[in-house]
Amino acid sequence: MPDQRDTGAPAPLNPMAAFTLVIAFPGRTFQRLKDDPHWVMPLLFVVLCSMVSGAYAVVGGHLNGFLENIALRTGQEPTLTRSAFLASTVVSSLIGVPLILLLESLFYKLSGMLRGGSARFAVVFSTVAYASVPIGLGALAIVGLMALTGSPTVGTNLSFLVDGTRHPVLWSIARQLDLFSIWFFILLGIAAEHVFDLPRRRGRQVGLLFAVFYLFIMSISGIGNAGQFENPYEHWATEEVAAPVTRQDFPGSPTEPSTGTVVAVHYGSELATNAAAAQLADAKSAVPLAADRAQSVLGLPPLERIDVYLYPSVEAKRAITDNAELAHAVEWASAVHVAWVYGAERAFVREAAKVSAAAAFGSMYNPCIRDGVGVAAAGSWGDGPLLSAAAEIVAEDDAVAVSRLLEPSDYGRLSPGVAQPLAGSFIEFVVASGGPDALMELYRVHGATPGPAIEAVEVVLGRSIDEIDTQWKDYLRAGTEPGADQAAEARP
Repeated sequence: MPDQRDTGAPAPLNPMAAFTLVIAFPGRTFQRLKDDPHWVMPLLFVVLCSMVSGAYAVVGGHLNGFLENIALRTGQEPTLTRSAFLASTVVSSLIGVPLILLLESLFYKLSGMLRGGSARFAVVFSTVAYASVPIGLGALAIVGLMALTGSPTVGTNLSFLVDGTRHPVLWSIARQLDLFSIWFFILLGIAAEHVFDLPRRRGRQVGLLFAVFYLFIMSISGIGNAGQFENPYEHWATEEVAAPVTRQDFPGSPTEPSTGTVVAVHYGSELATNAAAAQLADAKSAVPLAADRAQSVLGLPPLERIDVYLYPSVEAKRAITDNAELAHAVEWASAVHVAWVYGAERAFVREAAKVSAAAAFGSMYNPCIRDGVGVAAAGSWGDGPLLSAAAEIVAEDDAVAVSRLLEPSDYGRLSPGVAQPLAGSFIEFVVASGGPDALMELYRVHGATPGPAIEAVEVVLGRSIDEIDTQWKDYLRAGTEPGADQAAEARP
């Protein structure tokens, strides 16, 4: 049988026609690409297919549960998480897909060289781009499957057969094995004979060698995605405890007694062991008291429910939430994540107060006021009283002023060890000066708007910011509040 490659000079290959020809007549298509390499059309096709698939998963609501779970862990608003994920999908398609094709081309060229072949890189890149057309079709197939099933985890690969959380390497390999990726490998095996001028058997070996390279690299890089759609709290235990009631009324409340906040304590298997029994028991007894303190110290209305996610260590908390702080609040979900170690109770009070204030009055844009509410509720900083810590800072730095604290950019430039105790002492001063109603009014006047907080504080306290600054510093130096009756209600 005559060699099919010796057919003379072929006509230039039409880029649009090549989409059909690479599927129906791959050998002839790759033979003609060698003399007329081009890659723009197939590259755009794969990029657009990847973008459409990822964007549809987000916009169609198929990732809502997954994204809300991320928001719950990190504390970010669900809308921001959704927007960020959509943006990363678009960026990864525009930048990531071309980079992947470039790396695949390098490995494909290396595979050909190892079997004695050679080819220009432009030819190799064009070949890989056209061989990737099935990958684009696979992305569109996933869109159709999501539309039919409504599930983000449905797909054409074999990863559903493996538990990604227990076997991440095996899961990552199985994720690369699907009808479309196998089709991709077959096309490259067919192309190698023509692109590298190799006998058919060696060409098939090039395709097999590339497949091994591909599976190894992609599986290693994909290990981090193992179990990404799994809910880390799915098998956690939950116990509900009612927080005590220490007061019967609060700003804007009815006259009926409050029933107290229901504290839902969630914890995983690490805290359910005998070795951690004392740690868990301490957390379950302290958390309801701390939750009540977070609300009652500042006269905040009690929440109906607050969810507390307990971790045995900061490292365990960071592994799930990607947050290395001792505790952090999730205001939109009325939840707090806390690693129950030394100092956890005070950290929990700070974050629970932020949650309570947000639930009662709405979001607060200004970081000084938001942080100050939490620190003021805890009532201490380090190993001493809050006011003493703030007074020391003011004594060492005369440039510290309320106007500087209330400016978000200036506040952000201060170290947390300086900014937060000052913010907490200022909120305590506001409550001591005007009672809990002043804090509620401050949220109402300023709220979540990014406008100047200085004007809001002046309106609430009825004084200029300079007068407020002087009185706040006097309050710190004296260690007593103006208005003893109001202070007694504000203090724990």
